[in-house]
Amino acid sequence: MAYPVHRNDLFVGRRELRERLSEILAEARDRGSVVFLTDRGKPDAVFIPVEEFEALMELLDDLRDPDLVAMVKKSRREIAGGETLGLKELRGYLDL
Repeated sequence: MAYPVHRNDLFVGRRELRERLSEILAEARDRGSVVFLTDRGKPDAVFIPVEEFEALMELLDDLRDPDLVAMVKKSRREIAGGETLGLKELRGYLDL
């Protein structure tokens, strides 16, 4: 599986994590990084900032709402089918 890696993310082996836990977590917190814990070079676990965890939990709650999921799917179908408005049409629709 491919992971969405950002330039600030850290990849840390188990041994290094044991030896430098406080330092690694402080660096990750300061940089806003995700820390991928690796086992033999392959990602095995992830440490994420609390703010990102909370945002993910909110997103999961949203995804449990069947009406919202249906609306998103409908919107994606409309976009794929070219059912979009230009800026001028949108302004007219919104009476701007």
